[in-house]
Amino acid sequence: MSTEVATCVTDARALLKSTRTILRQATVENCDRVRQLLPQVRKEREYELASWLGLLLVHLQRIMGQHREALSVLDRALVDAGKAKSRLAQCRVTSLRGIILRDTGKYTEAVDAFRQVLSLGEELADQQQIWNALTGMGSISNVRQDWTRSLYWYRRALAVSRVLKDDARRANSLNHLAEVLDKRGHLKASLRLRLRALTLVSGRYLEHTANINSGIARQLMQLHEYADARFYALTAYSLHRRQGNVMGQQEALQTLAHSYANREETSKALLVQRKAWSLAAGLENPTIMYHANRALAEVLFQSGAIAEATGVIRECAHALAKLNQQEKHLIISRMETTTTAEQLRTTNRRLEEQISDLRRTEERSRRIEKDLQARVVLKEMLHEGIRLCNSCGRVQARDEAWQPIDHLLASIGVSLFSHSLCPTCVSKLFPNLSREGRSS
Repeated sequence: MSTEVATCVTDARALLKSTRTILRQATVENCDRVRQLLPQVRKEREYELASWLGLLLVHLQRIMGQHREALSVLDRALVDAGKAKSRLAQCRVTSLRGIILRDTGKYTEAVDAFRQVLSLGEELADQQQIWNALTGMGSISNVRQDWTRSLYWYRRALAVSRVLKDDARRANSLNHLAEVLDKRGHLKASLRLRLRALTLVSGRYLEHTANINSGIARQLMQLHEYADARFYALTAYSLHRRQGNVMGQQEALQTLAHSYANREETSKALLVQRKAWSLAAGLENPTIMYHANRALAEVLFQSGAIAEATGVIRECAHALAKLNQQEKHLIISRMETTTTAEQLRTTNRRLEEQISDLRRTEERSRRIEKDLQARVVLKEMLHEGIRLCNSCGRVQARDEAWQPIDHLLASIGVSLFSHSLCPTCVSKLFPNLSREGRSS
């Protein structure tokens, strides 16, 4: 291995070791850096390393909203994992593919991807991959507002997290269950689940602790417990800030501003909301920007700054236009997917009808063939001559056995005879019946 190649492989491994740091700083430079390394690593046939690098690139693209590019990278990463014969890499790539498909609204394809992950996880006896698949299925049911199925998948994921003895995953499952209960209106039950989750991760897992604190703050806001909500929102903000998570900081500040506004502490609410707005502006996400503008306008109206609030509403309308454009593209994409699925269903229906016709034709052909064979055998027997017993009327078959003529014909497939009684035999066997018939 040359020095240049060795450096390339070493750089790739160093990148993977610093994945967490890179994901917190999802920049174009980091994406370009991974893109440059990928072909060089593939050239040296380090396919497993290439698949992990592809996963890192997809995570970066997902954070930056580049979902279409991410799907093409995932397809190539799946090929790399296949060449490396790494079932674990295939499982991870398929799992991330399911997440990207879910994010882009292709729920049917996402469910298929998560089912593959579940199957691979059970095959590898990898409980972590099973947990990922169950959580993914639960999230899709959640998006579809199928709360019963969502609870089913999340409860299964919670059971797997207990087997793993992984407090972070267990807390995540509890948090997901709390979200579903929240949407079904069970606010106090969901709050209890979040508090249980917080006790599992507090002081050990910063990211999970921050997310759960944010969830508890939002929950307390719904229950009108504004003082407690403020405490949890501030805790979440400080934890997100320690991690450098700008989106988390923005969400926590938004909740904090609402708590101040509901307590009619307008000046504090305005100060915090401006800070949240500046963080949202740096994210360049139309959805977050729309909600930040809307929240800021509400606080400005409450504080009496009507002119500034009007300007913010104009910006809000601009962000909404961008959001509607994105939603339009997403709807078109879903329609294309639905059309393709409908075409496949129509083709499948036609194929099933053709298969049924072929089966009926085959059955008819078998019956005709059997009838023809019987006719040929009967013709041969009649040509050769049939021995008939003078006493009992039985006939001798080809295998030298003597049997009634109707049995012989049935054995070769001829059903020309049926049993009955002639009038002479009726009068002989049933004399009383024959007299009654004559008198009537």
